[in-house]
Amino acid sequence: MMFALLPLHAVSLLASTSLGAARPALAQEASLDTDTVAVTIYDENHPETRTVRIGRDGSMEPDAAKELEYLFRCKRTELHRHMSRETLAMFADVSAHFGNKTITLVSAYRTGSQESATSPHRAGRAIDFRIPGVSTIELRDYMWKYYDHVGVGYYPNENFVHLDHRKDDIAWTFLNGKEHYHPSWSERVREDLKLDEHKSHVGL
Repeated sequence: MMFALLPLHAVSLLASTSLGAARPALAQEASLDTDTVAVTIYDENHPETRTVRIGRDGSMEPDAAKELEYLFRCKRTELHRHMSRETLAMFADVSAHFGNKTITLVSAYRTGSQESATSPHRAGRAIDFRIPGVSTIELRDYMWKYYDHVGVGYYPNENFVHLDHRKDDIAWTFLNGKEHYHPSWSERVREDLKLDEHKSHVGL
């Protein structure tokens, strides 16, 4: 199950649905409105705008998956690869939560000599983006508060956030050419989540 990837408001939607690997992607046309999100993406590198449907579990129809894979291609080499289903599940939820506004893609898949061998971008697990009209602080806090197995990077000077799926949660702020891990905002956001869960538990 992938409930850990999704915020609390999405869990109720998925509670009665099996999200195992054997689940066929979008098997029933009638379920499109509830099981998928129409995500509109503007690629600032090429530039072009496309709308693709991404399942709330990260699954996609084959044609849509190919279209997204191409849209997320490396801006240096033009190579592309399949994107992580877990990352796409979080990305679709971000789109839905913030009103399906057009998302500006900064980068997704990256390869070539300039990219680290351990980079989640090289592995097809990371997306850098912004949403015009939504502060990067709001994006950052939402993703860090509600997702598990996640990497969240905050790039205030470049005005974008980084999202990736990984084994252990990690957050950082990029300033002066360096990643500063475990920033104070990450501790505050997770403490706010604990407080929310406590209030819910005691019925406040």
